Amino acid sequence: MMQEKVTAERLTPEKAAALGRDYPVLRGKRIMIVDDVEVNRVIVREAFAPTGALIEEAVDGREALNLFALAPTSFDLILMDISMPEMDGYAATRAIRALRSPRAGTVPIVALTAHTFPEDVAESFAAGMNHHLSKPVDFVQLLKTAAQYIAGQ
Repeated sequence: MMQEKVTAERLTPEKAAALGRDYPVLRGKRIMIVDDVEVNRVIVREAFAPTGALIEEAVDGREALNLFALAPTSFDLILMDISMPEMDGYAATRAIRALRSPRAGTVPIVALTAHTFPEDVAESFAAGMNHHLSKPVDFVQLLKTAAQYIAGQ
């Protein structure tokens, strides 16, 4: 059975409500979306809206690093794009992992990127990411992955 890719245009109120009910572990959790493309951040924010998760946005890796460094214990998950100006997702992940905060080594960081070749996935893991998801965003897989990592904390 083929799994349907859900896009912002096909996320009906009924589907959104169902997604929110399916992932109660996300309610109130703080998730950082790091992506330089605003429409990508909007789409991911839409995916999490029915779950009650609290979303923080960063437009590049440098901003993500600064946000995390200011409040390392307040983030439950980071969704990291790879190709961004100023500081890419690999460099941002390595910099977050190198911070002295104990949370820097344990916060789940998930690549959310169009870079899907095996070497891209390997580089994500080598940089310290926990998981690799591809764009276009499959909302169900995204929420399932987020719930898995947040519940495991």
